[in-house]
Amino acid sequence: MIPGEGESVAQAILRGPFKEVAGTAAVYEIRLRMLADMRASTRHVMLERAIDVEDLLIAEYAIPPEDAGRLRMTRQLRNTILHGAFRDAKAKLVSLGGAVGTANVRMVELAKMPADAEALEAALAKAKAVAGEDGSDSIYGWLLECKATRFFEHAAEAFEASMDILDRIRDLAAEAER
Repeated sequence: MIPGEGESVAQAILRGPFKEVAGTAAVYEIRLRMLADMRASTRHVMLERAIDVEDLLIAEYAIPPEDAGRLRMTRQLRNTILHGAFRDAKAKLVSLGGAVGTANVRMVELAKMPADAEALEAALAKAKAVAGEDGSDSIYGWLLECKATRFFEHAAEAFEASMDILDRIRDLAAEAER
């Protein structure tokens, strides 16, 4: 991922890995809605909120609790990623079994360039982790953190695994109607 001309690193991340995971998240939701469209009894929820579609499908197709939990968590992961709530998204991905580490991306706030090495060291000592427990979040920092830890790729894999569940449900439903 190399920034294009006139593009920041964050813009390159948005253009590349974030755009890919956002697209996969959108495909997941459309696939969920396509499953609802397969039966007349669930077709009416097509334009409802995703949580309502999901709940109706879980009941309609008697989805096992483990798969139902995964589908619910996948929707929550999608929401947090698309809204830029990366701290929450990371927790959702971990609960889905994603191996997400930390790159310990840190932010140094400089009003101006330090005059000497001592002043620079003092500024660096005050650096805050962008994914710190103290809530010192920065959207730019989180994009760097997510890129460095391959978070977006791991999240896309989680969406794919949940789409496998949707495929299995679709196949069972089609088989039952034969």
